[in-house]
Amino acid sequence: MRLLEVRDDGFGLLGRLAVAAPPGRSATGGVRAVERLDRVDLEALAATMARKYAFLPFPKNGAAKAAIVLPPAAPRDERRARLRAFGRALAEDVRSGRYRPWTDIGTTAEDLREIYAGAGAPAPEFGDSGVFTAYSVAGAGLAACDALGVAPAGARAAIQGFGSVGRELAASLSRLGFRVVALANRAGCVAAPSGIDVGSAVARGDRWIEEGGLRGPREEVVRVPCDVFFACADARVLDAPAAEALAARVVVPGANDPCAPGAQEILARRGVLLLPDFVANAGGILGSFLSSFGLDRARLERFEHEAWRGACRRLIVRARRRGIPPLALAREEVDAARDPSRLGRKLHGAFYRLARAPGTLRRLAGEVAFAWARRALGDRFRER
Repeated sequence: MRLLEVRDDGFGLLGRLAVAAPPGRSATGGVRAVERLDRVDLEALAATMARKYAFLPFPKNGAAKAAIVLPPAAPRDERRARLRAFGRALAEDVRSGRYRPWTDIGTTAEDLREIYAGAGAPAPEFGDSGVFTAYSVAGAGLAACDALGVAPAGARAAIQGFGSVGRELAASLSRLGFRVVALANRAGCVAAPSGIDVGSAVARGDRWIEEGGLRGPREEVVRVPCDVFFACADARVLDAPAAEALAARVVVPGANDPCAPGAQEILARRGVLLLPDFVANAGGILGSFLSSFGLDRARLERFEHEAWRGACRRLIVRARRRGIPPLALAREEVDAARDPSRLGRKLHGAFYRLARAPGTLRRLAGEVAFAWARRALGDRFRER
C-alpha cells in the first residue's frame, strides 16, 4: 500500500491518494470530497476496493482511493480551481494511466472532468455508478430476507444516507416490495412504520428530508425497528453506540467501510448479520461497465438483483455452516484470488476497448461480457 500526499503551491495540502497495486500496474479508484483529511481512512478504503475488484469477474490491475479537501461552502470557482490543481499534482500518474480517478462520495462526473483537465488527460465516460451500486445492494437485501426467512414483499428497510445510492436504492427496494420505514441524511431522519412514500422522497431527494415536518435527529435511524438496515452514508458511520442501539437484524453496506472500530464485534455479539461491503455494493463497478455497451438499465437491474441475491445467499449459508461471519469467509476467498492473471488483465482491457467500438461489434461484445458476468457471479461462493 502506498500513501501519497497531493500538494499544490497555492492550496498547500490538497488531499491524499492511497494505492493498493503491485509496482508497475495501474490502479483505479474514486476521489472522495472531504472537509478534513483526518476523517477518512484511505488505506482501509483502498483495501476494500482491491477486494471488490477481486470479487468481480473482470479483473483490474489494482485499486486506489483518493480524498480531496473541498469545503462545502466553497464558491464554484474555488471548487473548480481545487479540482484542477489536484489533477495537475497527479498529472504524471493520470496521463500515464497509472492512476485512473473516478467518482465517489461528494464528487460528480463534472468534478472528475475538471481533475482530468487539470492533469491534461482525456476524461473517460463516467457511468451512473450510484444506480448500479443500488441494484446490487438491493440484491444483497433480498439475500438478507432469505436468511431471515422473511418475504421481500413487506420486509421493513431503513436507509442511512440519501445520496445517489440511497435514493436509487429506495426506488429499487420499493419495486421489489420492501416497505421503507426510515430514511436519513445529514439533516435528520424521517421514520414511518407504515411505510414512506418512496416516490415522493426520491423525486425531491434530500429536500424531502430537510423540509419534512416530522424529522428527528439523524442518529435515530438506527433505532427504527426494521428487518434490514442499509448503510449508504459515509465510511464508519456505524460506531459502537449505534451498533448497540441498532434495531435491525441484518446490515447491508451500500457504502464502503461502514463500521467504526468495535462496531463489528458488537453486531456479532448481538447476533446481527453483517454482509461484506466489497461484495454487497460492487454492482456499481460492474453495472457501469456493462452499461457502457448500451445494455438496458432495467435488464441490468434484474440481473444484479438475481446475481447478488444468489452470491450473498450462498455466502451466508456457507458462513453459518462453518460458524464464522460472512465477512471473514468472503475475505478468505477473495484474498486467495486477488491477483488477476495476465490473461484476465488482457481480456479486461480488450472489453474496455470494445465498449467504444462501432454499433454491432459493441453490442455483440456487450452480450459476451454480460454472459461472462452472469456465469462468473453464479459461481461465486459455491462449495468447491
